[in-house]
Amino acid sequence: PFQLVLAPLVGAIAAGNCIVVKPSELAKSSEAVIIKLIAKAFVPDFCQVQCGGPEIANQLTRMPFAHIFFTGSTKVGKIVMENAARNLVPLTLELGGKSPAIVDKNTNLSIAAKRIVHGKFFNAGQTCVAPDYVLVHESIHDAFLEELKKWMKIFFGDNPEKCENYGRIINEVHFERIVALISDGTVFSGGKYNKSSRYIAPTILKDVPLHSKLMTDEIFGPLLPMISYNTIDDLLKIIERNPHPLSCYMFSKDKAFYSQIIERLSFGGGCINSTLIHLVNSHLPFGGVGESGFGSYHGKRSLEIFSHEKSILKSYFSFDIALRYVPHGGTLKLIKLLFRL
Repeated sequence: PFQLVLAPLVGAIAAGNCIVVKPSELAKSSEAVIIKLIAKAFVPDFCQVQCGGPEIANQLTRMPFAHIFFTGSTKVGKIVMENAARNLVPLTLELGGKSPAIVDKNTNLSIAAKRIVHGKFFNAGQTCVAPDYVLVHESIHDAFLEELKKWMKIFFGDNPEKCENYGRIINEVHFERIVALISDGTVFSGGKYNKSSRYIAPTILKDVPLHSKLMTDEIFGPLLPMISYNTIDDLLKIIERNPHPLSCYMFSKDKAFYSQIIERLSFGGGCINSTLIHLVNSHLPFGGVGESGFGSYHGKRSLEIFSHEKSILKSYFSFDIALRYVPHGGTLKLIKLLFRL
């Protein structure tokens, strides 16, 4: 809730805009910091913060801004887009989706597991680019489960609830939503939770039905379903049961394997043999496709999306070609020749 406000704000400032910032009302502490920083750094006529719930967001997105940038769910993104259309306001939508992590049999199991555990359970799974589920080749399914379990213990200890590096769920509504998903699969590791502190343990689930909510809704929490596959065709069919993912993570030493996935699967962006880090590379435009959003930002692209390039051609009075003007007479052949040149 902090980084996803500040990153596009930098681009909007660099492009010379006046800006209204609407932080998430769910993250009150982040909202308080954003209010304090922006009030200290900018005069209100240049950059200001508007706080509130959906009613304020609805009012703001109905206003004739030059551009709207929105980060959030696909459901809310559709409302923002509908409001923006009333004034033909261009917008950038960074949404979410079910981002897969694909593990080939030809990979380094330990490092793949390490990086997936880090990517999934960072901020207790509450990031839009978290690996939503793992597709692992059936020949290494059980071995990979053990590697995931090993790294979870290394990162978070025997009792993650006492780990200072492990977060909590943002509110009770999302806590209840995530807890309800646990029963969609068999708990291999984790599964514990504490409502009073909104703690949900980092959890690996197996034997997950593809039609379950765990595999149709974006999890946005610390649950990691494991699904096995046999062929690339199998894994693509599983991924394509849902709309375009925001990210895709491929773990393989085989270039032909991940090249096929990149060519055949539509997704926003991703990594080969890692997770999350494409998000922090300022040289890589970041954004979604289809249901996961449209438009991209970061680095130079942030400057570009908040700018309008005016195309200007300057002519001179000293050179005036008669071919431009009527009557054209027999000049058609000459004009065609010029176009061919």
